[in-house]
Amino acid sequence: PTDLKEQELKSSVHFALSGNFPLRQCRVQAEFVEYLKGETHFFALVVAKRNLSKDQTESYLAKMSEKDRGDIPEAVLEQLRFASTQKGLVEMGVLKEDKKTGRECLAEGNVDEARLRELAREIVTEMGLPPSAKFYETNPVQLFDFSRRARCVEPVRVLNASIGKVMGPKEFIESSNRSDSAANTKNALVFPVGDALQEPNWTQGLGINRGFHTAMNQAYSLLVARERSLTEGVQEAVKIHELMQRMVWGGGSSGLAGSGTGCPDLRPFKEWDTDPKARFTEKRFKV
Repeated sequence: PTDLKEQELKSSVHFALSGNFPLRQCRVQAEFVEYLKGETHFFALVVAKRNLSKDQTESYLAKMSEKDRGDIPEAVLEQLRFASTQKGLVEMGVLKEDKKTGRECLAEGNVDEARLRELAREIVTEMGLPPSAKFYETNPVQLFDFSRRARCVEPVRVLNASIGKVMGPKEFIESSNRSDSAANTKNALVFPVGDALQEPNWTQGLGINRGFHTAMNQAYSLLVARERSLTEGVQEAVKIHELMQRMVWGGGSSGLAGSGTGCPDLRPFKEWDTDPKARFTEKRFKV
């Protein structure tokens, strides 16, 4: 990197079963901790509402053959035993009650903001920051629900001005093939982008990765609609949306963000423009 800020940016991901998990004093149960260090320090963890782990390690090992038992690293066994002593957000006092849905859990009245900050301070202190380090002034500590994801089934809607109807891509394309008035009147296209189109799985890469690509994809579909026809623009949006569902994000051995070689389905950055074929490898268009 030639940019000074980029040179100073460092990242690391610590996995719970890696044998060198950094959180031992803080008892919050986390699958992994991601640490991004640049002008600021950013920490992200995936934690559970409750610790549902029971230390059944010994009974499990007793059922295994001596050879299979010997293949398991001692560090992994140690972490499994340690996990049974950890706590989820309910046990840590961050969530006042264990609710059925993520929305209920994260409702303002169910989150102890003071305890959440205390827990964040415990984490970052054990990760190496001094107790005097100040929280960032804007949204310093946040909780997100990753138990569910959402995405648009279809990437475009057509607003028909003549009959006041909202049409999906299939209906619009069929009307276009029949030369119906719906396809030949004045229409407006609605293209969602970013998380509104495809909510990310954070562990496969931050949402901004897909957000940029969906924005460029939809911009290209608009270009096709202007230069060729609305029907072709809608067809382009549908095609590239289906391709995005097949993308493989996070190319490391674990498949997690920050763990390897990036996305194997993307061409080199210097080749990119809004045309999806300039960004995605040829094999994705053949599937």
